[in-house]
Amino acid sequence: MKLWKLPLTLLLAALFAGCIEMTAVYTLNPDSSGKVDFDISMAQPPDTPKPDGVPEPPKQNPEAQAKKMLKNMVEDKKFDAWSGVSWEIAKDKKVHVKATAFFKDLAAVGNDGPSGKVTWKKNEKGEMVLQMDMRAEAGDKPPAGEMTQEQIDEAITRTREQWKMTREIMAKMMGQMKLQMVFKLPGQVSEVNGLAKNADGSVKFEFNGQKYFDLMDKLIADDKAMTELIKAGKNPFSQGTMSEGMCEAMFGTKGPLKAVVTGEPKPQFDYKAEMEKAKAAMPEMIKGLKLDEPPAESPDEKPAPKQIPGAEPAQ
Repeated sequence: MKLWKLPLTLLLAALFAGCIEMTAVYTLNPDSSGKVDFDISMAQPPDTPKPDGVPEPPKQNPEAQAKKMLKNMVEDKKFDAWSGVSWEIAKDKKVHVKATAFFKDLAAVGNDGPSGKVTWKKNEKGEMVLQMDMRAEAGDKPPAGEMTQEQIDEAITRTREQWKMTREIMAKMMGQMKLQMVFKLPGQVSEVNGLAKNADGSVKFEFNGQKYFDLMDKLIADDKAMTELIKAGKNPFSQGTMSEGMCEAMFGTKGPLKAVVTGEPKPQFDYKAEMEKAKAAMPEMIKGLKLDEPPAESPDEKPAPKQIPGAEPAQ
């Protein structure tokens, strides 16, 4: 991995996808199977000056935007089945999508995005533990040989130049990005670290894009913090490289974030039965979504909400 490569992939993904607010509610069984209810709102990308090499993203028809999102979701092989899929275009032209997905193993679906690596397994005491670890990956290695101060200074300068090029774009993108993940766990939560415990016993993870952007701004300007990252071979722009200090500032702990469940956990729902019912209804559901049909010509038209027959939300 090139340590100081400009994160154009990240920029383009944000620019073309728009600004996202998402709530994902997970219901977990002891064997790590479960279902997740998505509620997603996505706006058009804001108008911002583009740095050299970054093309101007086309304004998307909201219906096309919704269909593209849904197509990517229902074709994701990490999930066994989908149900309760619906979408609509709100008055403010935001795309609003709801769907329920079934998964056999949380670890296979929970390793993308700001929450880092998500696991659900027993600890040495036999307690079930939900854990999120977005800190720097243990497999990363520092550069070969000891870096001179001149090399460190050059790396800091390059990183700051890259941040300066992308800062305005990321400010508008991250400022509107909000993620909430709620976990309904099978048992009594006895301990939490970095997660909020809700009144109903579930636990919640929240990622605020504006807060993350402000901390990145502070990190890039901090000579000591940047020196430590560079010596450790970490790229501040990459996922999975959040320093302990950054993690503590975001979530109140150096990490990992976790929730410990005591007692003998029991299944919260019949995974096989619900998943197979949803899977059987998927062909009709996908047909009704008409994902491959072109959208209405006018992006100002507001299509009626799409609730697909046979696609009832999971209970």
